[in-house]
Amino acid sequence: MTSGEASSVPSTYDYTALVGLLTSYADSSSVTILFSIGGVSGPPIASFAMTVLTPAGLFVFDCLTSIALAFAAIRVRAAAERVG
Repeated sequence: MTSGEASSVPSTYDYTALVGLLTSYADSSSVTILFSIGGVSGPPIASFAMTVLTPAGLFVFDCLTSIALAFAAIRVRAAAERVG
């Protein structure tokens, strides 16, 4: 390259794309870990509920799990609205 040509490489790098990429990896790994914890702990807890509350305990467990997930979704949505 001669001294009169403009450089095609920017002098500063925009790190926003890199930060977004790293954040998405962190988010996906967190979701994977939470999914794994639920997959491992859910069946024994449901089995315990069925032992204690008869087979209807499965539906009680399902209802409580659904309520917990709905509560978590409401909290995440409220936090997202506060941020912007």
